[in-house]
Amino acid sequence: MIESWLKSRKAYAVFGEKVSKIFDINIGVPQDSSLSQYVFIVFHYDIINCLGAHSGHLFSDDLSVLIRSSITKSLTPMIQYLEKEGTRICNLAYAPFKKWKQSINISKTVVQVFHTQVKIPAVNVMMNGEKVQVIKEFKYLSFTWTDRLSLKPTIEKCVGNIQRSVGKLRWLKSGRNLSVTALQQCFFTYTFPQSAWLFPFFLLLPETQQQILQQIFRVSLRLVYRCPFVSAHNLYNFISEHSLEFFVKKYIQKRLKTMHVTDLGSSLFYNDIFVWNDYYKRRDDHLGHFFAVGVYDIY
Repeated sequence: MIESWLKSRKAYAVFGEKVSKIFDINIGVPQDSSLSQYVFIVFHYDIINCLGAHSGHLFSDDLSVLIRSSITKSLTPMIQYLEKEGTRICNLAYAPFKKWKQSINISKTVVQVFHTQVKIPAVNVMMNGEKVQVIKEFKYLSFTWTDRLSLKPTIEKCVGNIQRSVGKLRWLKSGRNLSVTALQQCFFTYTFPQSAWLFPFFLLLPETQQQILQQIFRVSLRLVYRCPFVSAHNLYNFISEHSLEFFVKKYIQKRLKTMHVTDLGSSLFYNDIFVWNDYYKRRDDHLGHFFAVGVYDIY
């Protein structure tokens, strides 16, 4: 089945009114196919075997590796370690692609250094003899991280999406004889999911940002139930609707209840926070200080 799925594939290009001749496709996998991601993972499952004690997250063809330097009093040894270890991991990750004749675009491979310094020194990480670009901001799986570990760009994007959705809700309400039920369905279908993006780290947001999200949520409900003058204190009792805090609490409780039986419970990033004792550790790799939950004699 997989062989027939990959063979005899053809395509053509369209530019304006011009259409190219039909040509054969002999490499890659069909785009937008659910099977493509699984085949890619099976083909490159061994790429994460090179990470050792470093944690990594692989989603389809997006690989993220977290390398933490040893804790020292000066910055220079930390930078040197990141350069040496980063180059080693990049070359080890490059080897499976070279072995299986799968091209990797080094120009799209980036390094991001998380720091609290006013100015971070240059970090030179190499992959197959080429220098990897160092960036201050990176988008990974729809989340934008800055070099100060700030989620501000992601939060601002979510807030912007919510406000645009509320604007469309206001447009639907004005001059149209829509029922409250229809507006409510539109709200929970298109506007509310934009807020749900922030539920995983809602409690970590500054109080001002939490208040902004709560205010937008109340404005939306006032539009839906056509009660613009009801105070924030009386709103939820007046419309018999739950608050944003209720949905956040419900989401977090559900995740905590099912975390141990989901993929998150066995992921490397989850172990970054909670447990490290199932990792393979190389002797003298200067990573012992990462095992911070009472784990001893790990080799």
